[in-house]
Amino acid sequence: MKNLIFILLLFLFPTSGNTPTSFETADDLRLIQINSTWNDRHTIKGLDRIRSVRYEFGWLEDQEPKLKSQIKSVPVLLLYKQEKLVWSYQAGISMKAEIGVSEVSEIVSKHR
Repeated sequence: MKNLIFILLLFLFPTSGNTPTSFETADDLRLIQINSTWNDRHTIKGLDRIRSVRYEFGWLEDQEPKLKSQIKSVPVLLLYKQEKLVWSYQAGISMKAEIGVSEVSEIVSKHR
């Protein structure tokens, strides 16, 4: 019985700041990738496999004019934590992302 209580306490009060508790969900972190249909070949593949983040993808052509005007090159990555933008990435003039899934995963982990 003591072991069961101890295990329950570990889940409720983790010792590491990076360990998610049962109260944290993927809804706390949201990763959005926006790309253009003409640049589809440079879409960053595999972002949907990053754990503890809700991943969404959208086409630039489907976005509202206000957002379109703010994007200078695609693909774009936006990371939100509780609906607040905490990190963003825009590909450069090459229109090809110079960041990989492992780097994005590390950034997501830092914001957990």
